[in-house]
Amino acid sequence: MVYEIVSDTRISSAEFGDFHYKRFLAWCLVERQSKAAFVRNIVVSRVESNRSEIDQGLAHYSRLYGLSEEELLEHVYRADRNNVSIAQLHERLEAGLRGEAAWGKKKK
Repeated sequence: MVYEIVSDTRISSAEFGDFHYKRFLAWCLVERQSKAAFVRNIVVSRVESNRSEIDQGLAHYSRLYGLSEEELLEHVYRADRNNVSIAQLHERLEAGLRGEAAWGKKKK
């Protein structure tokens, strides 16, 4: 497993619809938390409560892509450092399954 400190762990949030954004603001008020702190707390809580689902998913994609879980996570962390989206990472890993080079170039 890769043991290194991630230099930037901030995540830009996706756009909310008007209704949910206003409800989220109300929830922040009720919880007396800033938007950023509350989003972080919600995500941390969801990650912890979904550990088994995350582990099952990692096992599935490791088998699918023919990688150890450690190797798969190394790909994920490297992609994140290089601003490669998760969708793009899946495309690259799937290209390897089709016999293409994982980073967009066809094998000769």
